[in-house]
Amino acid sequence: MRPSILLASDASPDALGAARLLADLPLPAETRLGVLHVEMPLPAVAGLPREFVDEIERAAAEAARACIERSLAVLGPRAATTIRLSRRGPPSAVIIDAAEELGSDLVVVGARGENPMPTSLLGSVAQDVTRHAPCSVLIFRSTAVARDRRVVPARVLLAVDSSPHAAAAARFLEWLPLPPETEFHVVSIVQRYEPQGAAPAADSPLAGALAAIRREGWAAATHAAAEVHSWLCARGWRADEPHVGEGYPAAEILRRAAEIAADLIVVGWRGTRPGQGVLLGTTARKVVRYAACSVLVVKERPTGGPFHGGH
Repeated sequence: MRPSILLASDASPDALGAARLLADLPLPAETRLGVLHVEMPLPAVAGLPREFVDEIERAAAEAARACIERSLAVLGPRAATTIRLSRRGPPSAVIIDAAEELGSDLVVVGARGENPMPTSLLGSVAQDVTRHAPCSVLIFRSTAVARDRRVVPARVLLAVDSSPHAAAAARFLEWLPLPPETEFHVVSIVQRYEPQGAAPAADSPLAGALAAIRREGWAAATHAAAEVHSWLCARGWRADEPHVGEGYPAAEILRRAAEIAADLIVVGWRGTRPGQGVLLGTTARKVVRYAACSVLVVKERPTGGPFHGGH
């Protein structure tokens, strides 16, 4: 099947930066790329003359066309085969519906829209799409553009654990055509587990049980990190020695990303919860919300097959 990518664009700096990223990535010619602009529905105002409504709708349609044209201009030659979509409705729901309709493998959105709330660290549309989209989501932040005009990531932090979702996040890199010189950093965090809110007395039975859980966690995290590191190296990518730590996963992932000045964090949508094996999305949601760089949230293996034939 052909790889399919949906770009949600509103002409914000982050959305246009996302378009530039897609233009700069060496996507294969058969990639199906769609650009979607969402018009907000008109509020219901009793007694508003029909001619006013028509004028507003014409202006909105013109703004939508202009927005799509701006994105296509950034996409360059790739724009010639791009599917153009303009729809009206609640932005998150429209983007998710379009992704399902097109069978998208990846949705790309800007972290903050054209009119973000001043106190918002992440636009509500990006949050909703990340949570409910049927496929993987790339949330683009234009910090890289502001820093050195580079959009394609040079340093990628790959967060892994022993869950299948984390393994899928690693395999997604085979699908995403990042340059061979990309530098990868693997991190695996042992989650601090204190069921009583604090460490128990050293001589209590609970202390012994928690020590066993901790040893298990360290062994699993070390094994997962080493396995993914070997997998990356076997495919010819540059990978720094894996980093294994302990703490609250989202906070430690963000701290490590800041340490290496990551351009992109890759994380599985769900991971394992120590002691219970329950799958959670909490870590991914927190990373998406508070990261200073772009974040790729991997939900499933893409259907389009790997882009990297040589890796």
